[in-house]
Amino acid sequence: MGQKPAETSPALAKGEITRRQMMRAAETLFARDGLENVSVRALIQAAGQKNESALQYHFGSRQGLIEAIHSYRGGQVQRQRAVMLQELLGQSNNPSLRELCTLMVGPACRLAVVDPGFRDYIAVFGQKVALGERKMSVQLAAAGDRSLERLRPLLRQHLQQWSEELFELRLEHAIRYASLAMSLQANKAEGFADANAALFYHDLLDILAAILAAPVAAETALLLQSGEGAV
Repeated sequence: MGQKPAETSPALAKGEITRRQMMRAAETLFARDGLENVSVRALIQAAGQKNESALQYHFGSRQGLIEAIHSYRGGQVQRQRAVMLQELLGQSNNPSLRELCTLMVGPACRLAVVDPGFRDYIAVFGQKVALGERKMSVQLAAAGDRSLERLRPLLRQHLQQWSEELFELRLEHAIRYASLAMSLQANKAEGFADANAALFYHDLLDILAAILAAPVAAETALLLQSGEGAV
């Protein structure tokens, strides 16, 4: 059975509707069977297409399809983060560190609550992003989400006690932890809608704030001063 396209509207061109049908079908199959275990034929059939040339026509390749999914979902996160940032700054000119952490994970959590496709997306790709070799800021930008750059200086104001090197290292750890935690949550049945969803979210905020602001041990400080701890 073909998948319904994500966020379709009469204004969307037929080709774009087909692209979104294929992207949504891919997310569903990847979440169910694993990224490496889904064939092009299975993707085509799940999207209600007639032949495998549809994937090449719309995306160029299987990897092109995956990149298009990243771009689409990354754009959703970027737009949601912009909304949340405006809401937060409308409430306070000086948000707390924990409140700023809501901008790190709140957009994805909001989307996961209302969009099964987004839950599938982070279930599949959250862990892979967290374990990726490239810096998280680079990975997120490649996925179409550059909104972290607006958040960085706001976080920096609360963490002026850290060197730039330590600040970047803490931010890297925080984003990787959040990506992995949300991926594991998305893989649970009703992970973002059950009775424990609010506890997961608020505990995650506590942990992220703690990662960013945790005291520096003497051993860590020595490594930073000597340059041996450079990442």
